[in-house]
Amino acid sequence: MAETLVPTAPLAHQCEPLIEAPAGIGDRVRIAPVRDAALLLLRARADEPVALAAFAQVLGTPLPDHACTTASTGDGRIIWLGPDEWVVEVPASTGPTRLAALEAAAHGRCAMALDITAGRAVFALTGPLAPDVLRKGCPLDLHPRELPSGRAARSVLAQTGVLIVCEEAGRAYRVVVDRSVADHLWRWLADAVVEFGGAERART
Repeated sequence: MAETLVPTAPLAHQCEPLIEAPAGIGDRVRIAPVRDAALLLLRARADEPVALAAFAQVLGTPLPDHACTTASTGDGRIIWLGPDEWVVEVPASTGPTRLAALEAAAHGRCAMALDITAGRAVFALTGPLAPDVLRKGCPLDLHPRELPSGRAARSVLAQTGVLIVCEEAGRAYRVVVDRSVADHLWRWLADAVVEFGGAERART
């Protein structure tokens, strides 16, 4: 009999889904996996205006056309990855519907839409110490002048390729990483907060 495979979320094996500093410091940095987001990858050439317009109609807003920028879709965001590449983050509950509509928009055109949720892990870092935790392993300039709210950039964190999205400059970030190295990054973050009085292990 063929084995039935049951999909699991990244870091589902981690029974303690939150890293935070202990009493008195816990409001200054919190790190948690984001489990309710769907990630959809879009590809379309810049010289394919019909495809770009079709995607924009589905998403309710034009795709960002400048490096490191994002655009709001109302229930999520579109992140610029390259001149012909974007990732759309929406609630997991609406991911399948959005994907179907984007696939229909890409059909017959030099474009594609793909669900990459299962291959990525997303972390949320919040609190005034969040930039300091990131700086321990990331060379990206996180000053609000260089990475203001609503901007995103690819970089390296703990020797791992990541996409960092600034939700609130100096306080709230999303970090997207390949699922294969998510556990490594999670353990690195758990260790990184120790310097700031954080627990030595993830805890609720």
